[in-house]
Amino acid sequence: MNKLKELIESLRPHSPNPEAEIDTVLKLEFNISLVEARASGIPHGIFEKLSKIVRERIKTGRPVQYILGKALFYGRVFIVNEHVLIPRVETELLVIKAISTIREYSLKKIVDVGTGSGIIAITLKKEFPQLEVTATDISFEALEVARKNAASHKVRINFVQCDLLSCFDDKFDLVVSNPPYLGENEPLGEFRRFEPQIALYGGKKGLELSFQLINQAKNRLKKPGYIIMEINPFTATELVKELRDYELFKDYNGMPRVLVIKNG
Repeated sequence: MNKLKELIESLRPHSPNPEAEIDTVLKLEFNISLVEARASGIPHGIFEKLSKIVRERIKTGRPVQYILGKALFYGRVFIVNEHVLIPRVETELLVIKAISTIREYSLKKIVDVGTGSGIIAITLKKEFPQLEVTATDISFEALEVARKNAASHKVRINFVQCDLLSCFDDKFDLVVSNPPYLGENEPLGEFRRFEPQIALYGGKKGLELSFQLINQAKNRLKKPGYIIMEINPFTATELVKELRDYELFKDYNGMPRVLVIKNG
C-alpha cells in the first residue's frame, strides 16, 4: 500500500490526475482497478511492471496510453499511437446520443467522419451489428490504426481515405463526427502536444472544419437524416447561430459538448 502511494506521489508533479493514470494502466495492463489494488494489494511482479511504466511516463512526458499502445473507450480496449487521438470520456456522450438516435429512428446507414482510431464507428457497429458503417479519415496512418482495431473487434467497416465527405455521392441516415475543433491560437495541454495536430486544429477559429462538414452533410443525408458532432463548448454559440432544428447536449461539467442536427 505504501509503495503504491509513493508511486502515485512520484507522478503527481507530472500529472493533473495521477490516480486516474495509475488506474488506467492497471486496468489496461493487469485487468484490475486502483480501488482493487488499494484494497487487496499488488503482487510484486505487477508492481515492478507498473513502476517501469510510470518511470517512462515521467521521463518522456508521453501519455500512458501511447506508452502502452492502447486505450479504453466505452468499456472496450483500442489500439492507439501518435497518429490518432487518445479517446476521451466526452466522446462517449456522442456515442450514447448516436446509439439512442439509431435505435429511435431505426437508422441503417451511417458514416463516421474523421474516424481516427475508429472508436466511434467500431463501437456503433458492435452495438448494432446489422448497421452499414463507413468511416473516413484524411490520414492514411490513422486509417491503418482504425483497420487494426476493426479486425481486433471483429467488425466489418468500410474505411475510406477522404477529406470529410468530399468523396461521397451516397445518401446516409446519420453522419457522426468528432472533428478537429481547436482554433489555431489555442494552447495545447500537456498530453495534446503528443497528439496529431491534424486531428486537433479545425481552422483559424476552430469552427471552419465543422461548418464545412455540416454543409457537406446536408447534401449527403437522407431526409430526415441526422448529424451528431462533438463540439468545442467555448465556440458552441457561434457554431449554432445560423442553424435550425438542432439540439445541444451538455457534458459532465455542464458544458455544451454534443450537437445534433436534423436534416429535413
